[in-house]
Amino acid sequence: MAAPGVTAAPAGVGHGAINLTFDADYDQLSAPGGYITLSASPTINTDGGNLVMGGGTDPTTGYALALNGSHGVYLSGGTYATGAGSILIHGKELDNTRRAVFSACFPLIWP
Repeated sequence: MAAPGVTAAPAGVGHGAINLTFDADYDQLSAPGGYITLSASPTINTDGGNLVMGGGTDPTTGYALALNGSHGVYLSGGTYATGAGSILIHGKELDNTRRAVFSACFPLIWP
């Protein structure tokens, strides 16, 4: 595990597909909250693995939460490629101040 709430396996470029998960508020032990912000215009390529951005105990069904001025999932730009893999983004707005999922600059790229 790269850090709490972020997983990547197997690690390393050129070793096959990487399933990459961003899991906001993964333990749900505190008050609701937990968002995903990628603000440095990253280049992410999972080489056929899945890219998941969500929250809670299961980020494939749970949400990264927009609360207190944050977006649930904020993508400032960048390139997100998965080849044969899928992209799943789950955000949820709680207080009418931001968006559940906000991208300043798309595209997401997959086949």
